This record gives sequence, C-alpha cells and structure tokens, in this order.
Amino acid sequence: MEFFRIKKDIPFMRHALKFNIISLVTFLLAVLFLFTKGLHLSVEFTGGTLIEVAYEQAADLEKIRGAWASPASTTSRCRTSAPRRMS
Repeated sequence: MEFFRIKKDIPFMRHALKFNIISLVTFLLAVLFLFTKGLHLSVEFTGGTLIEVAYEQAADLEKIRGAWASPASTTSRCRTSAPRRMS
C-alpha cells in the first residue's frame, strides 16, 4: 500500500562524513565542559532540604544569615532569587 509517491532521492550518505564530524565535535565539547565545569547537583542529589520563602518586601538577609550562624547549621546557605509571580 503506497500513500505517497516519492520522486526524489535524498542523498543522506553523501553527507555522512560531515554529520559524523559534527557529532564528534559536539561529543568532545560535552566531555570537555563536563570535566572543566563539572556537574552542578541540586538538592535532590546532594541531600538536604530546600525551603522557599516569599515576603511582601525584601527580607533582611544579614539578619537571616546571622540567625543561621550557629554551629549546628554550618552547611546552611541563604540565597536570593528572582521574585515569582503567584497565580
């Protein structure tokens, strides 16, 4: 059963060397960036808890960081992010 009659041959194999070179360069770049920049693992892979808090106005980060300065929380980090729109 034939739905379409293909009248033109597309010579993919004529460009096989070019496609292989592009694939090799892409792979080598991926390996290079993997070794130079490494993987940036998120909380799912590093362990811990991520808590997101939203305020009506900007929070006093120095006060928050000061509260976390206790010896029990040596691995805690406080970061700011762009405000999200709540829908």
